[in-house]
Amino acid sequence: MRYDEGLSDEEIENYESKHDIEPTMTKFKDLKFKQIEGRGVQAWIPFRNGFEVSVVKHQFSYGGDKDLYEIGVFNAAGNMCDPLDWGDDVKGWLTPQDVEQELESIQAL
Repeated sequence: MRYDEGLSDEEIENYESKHDIEPTMTKFKDLKFKQIEGRGVQAWIPFRNGFEVSVVKHQFSYGGDKDLYEIGVFNAAGNMCDPLDWGDDVKGWLTPQDVEQELESIQAL
């Protein structure tokens, strides 16, 4: 179930504002990265379709040692999932442009 089902436009706007949801946020430059445990960076992108994406770069992420990014997708229940049939819960070795493409694909689901 999508978080916005059965809500008025005003309720959706309030929810999105409170939870920092940007339904059209797919540009890498717009991601809000935060330091994680001094090891690297992470950004969370929640989408209106119920998916939430984690974008990370640190010493243990796939490609982190090459200055590349890894993403993971979570469903509305908070479980990792593979909605684009990657064959894994995460996808790594991504350039900023690759991250944008994956975010656009997840947003379109």
